[in-house]
Amino acid sequence: MKVDYPGWAIGFIICLIFCSIIWIPIIAFLRWRGYLSYTSVDSASKKGPTNSYVA
Repeated sequence: MKVDYPGWAIGFIICLIFCSIIWIPIIAFLRWRGYLSYTSVDSASKKGPTNSYVA
């Protein structure tokens, strides 16, 4: 267990980093294109980005 636990923890952290590297640009692209609901509502109402999560 001493050998397996650090390897599993390192692999899990690497997986989280790898998944975040993949998903952050996708989510940012979807927000920019207006495919996410609160961004499309915000772009339709012509409000600033700070007001997108208020309504």
